[in-house]
Amino acid sequence: MRRLLRLSLPACAVLTAVPLTVLTAAPASAAPSGLPKAVRKATVVRIVDGDTIEVRLRKDGPVVRVRFLGPDTPERGRCWFEAATERTRRLLPVGKAVYLLRDEDVKDHYGRRLFYVWNREGVSVSRNLIRHGFAKALLYRSNDRYIRVMRTEQAKARDKGLRIWSGRCDAFS
Repeated sequence: MRRLLRLSLPACAVLTAVPLTVLTAAPASAAPSGLPKAVRKATVVRIVDGDTIEVRLRKDGPVVRVRFLGPDTPERGRCWFEAATERTRRLLPVGKAVYLLRDEDVKDHYGRRLFYVWNREGVSVSRNLIRHGFAKALLYRSNDRYIRVMRTEQAKARDKGLRIWSGRCDAFS
């Protein structure tokens, strides 16, 4: 009887551990941890420039143009434009998930939707662009949820003389 009990204990441990693993595993479509609860998942369709992308909010839905809240990257033809656009392209690969969070104003005067943006790993794209000197912090009307954090990141990048704060142009311009 003891021998039978000794042999069956490891088997019971394995059998009871399997359902626990299945129950606690996160679904593949779940948002990364640490994101605000109200984020909306979308799919990246195209990178327009460093602070503007096109997404599909629903699988068969229309393509929507999104302007990031927080950063202001250089415009086409300006120093660091290509570098900022490439940084966004690397952070938000086309065809991959992106997480969007709106603030007070829904659209800008060009009709673009305004969102804070996180990539599929949970990285704040806006904050990353500012932190690494690809963008300036920009308060877009009443959308001020993260402006203090963005301005703090900008001060650090400026103090380090990163990219747009370096006083020189990049090789692409």
